[in-house]
Amino acid sequence: RGARHGSLAMVTPAYHPRDPSSTVLYQVIADNLETFLATLDADPMAKGLPGYVREEFYAYLQCGILAHGFVRLGCDTCPHKMLLAFSCKRRGFCPSCAGRRMAQLAAHLVEQVIPWVPTRQWVVSVPIPLRYWMASSKDPTATVHTIIRRAISQYYVNEAVKRGVDRKTAQAGSVTCVQRFGGSVNLHLHYHVLFLEGVYVDRTAQGLTPRFVTVEPPGDADIAAVVEKISHRVIRTLRQLGYLEADLDAAVATGYDPLGDDEPEWPAPPGLRCSSVLPSGSGQARRCAALVQGLATRVSVRPSPAPAVPACTGFPCMPMSRCRPIVGTNWNA
Repeated sequence: RGARHGSLAMVTPAYHPRDPSSTVLYQVIADNLETFLATLDADPMAKGLPGYVREEFYAYLQCGILAHGFVRLGCDTCPHKMLLAFSCKRRGFCPSCAGRRMAQLAAHLVEQVIPWVPTRQWVVSVPIPLRYWMASSKDPTATVHTIIRRAISQYYVNEAVKRGVDRKTAQAGSVTCVQRFGGSVNLHLHYHVLFLEGVYVDRTAQGLTPRFVTVEPPGDADIAAVVEKISHRVIRTLRQLGYLEADLDAAVATGYDPLGDDEPEWPAPPGLRCSSVLPSGSGQARRCAALVQGLATRVSVRPSPAPAVPACTGFPCMPMSRCRPIVGTNWNA
C-alpha cells in the first residue's frame, strides 16, 4: 500500500505479529525444559529450581502464542481485523516483554519523574564478598543503597550550601536502579544512581514553587571524599549487622552467612563465601580503599545536560534491574 510522489514512496505502516516460536531461545527452552526439570527432580543431590523460576519458563513458552489466549481487534472505520496474542509480562528473559518494560520505564522516567535539569549517573560497585551478602539478602542491599544515596546527597547539599542555599531547604533528587549481573551474566550486584546535578530549594513558605540550583560537577577529590565516606559507613554497618568482626581494625568477615545456614545445598561460587577475608591494610584510608576497590573508577562518569535516560543511564532500564525514584529530604550528618 502506498502512493508515489516523485521519487519518494509513502508506505502505510503495518503491524506484523511476532513469532517467538521461530527464535532460537524459544526452541531451545521448548525442546529441553521438561528434560532439564526431570533431571533436577531425579537427582537426590540437586536442590531444584524455585517455583518462580519454573513459572518464568512456562510463562515464556506461552508468550505471544495464539493458542494460549488472544484478543480480537477491529477497526471502527474499515472491516480490517486482527488477533493479538497475550504476553507473559515477566521480568526474566522474555526479550519482547523485557524490551517493552525497558522502553516504558525509560519513557516514564524522562516524561514524568526526572525534571529537565542537568543529571549525572553514579555507578557504584562493591567487592566480591559484599556482592554475595547483598545477593542473598535484600536487607544488606537496601542498607548499602541508603548509605550510597545519603553520601552522594550530602555532597550536593554541601555544594549548594557553599552557594548560599539554606541547608534546611535544600533537597537532592535521585533515581536508583539495582542491577544484579555483569556483562558475562555473572553475579555482580551494583547500583546505577542517577542524581540531579544540584538541589531543589523548597520555597513553600514563601508561596513559591521550588527553585533548582545547579552545582559544579564533582572533581576527582570530591569523588574520592564521597568514596571514603561510603566505605567508612559500609564497614561500620557491616560490623553492626554481624558480617565483619567488630573488635578488629581490619575488615575481617565473621563467618556469618544467612544463605549458607538456611540453604546449605546451595554453595556459593568459589571466592564468594563470607568466610573470605576482605582485603585490608593499616589505616582507615587503606581499609576504605580495600572495601570499595573498583568504586572510584566507576563513579561520576556519565554527565547529561537533560534527563535523557535511554542514552545516559542505559543499564538501569535493562531487564533484571529494579528502579527506585527517590527525592532526598535533608542530610545533615
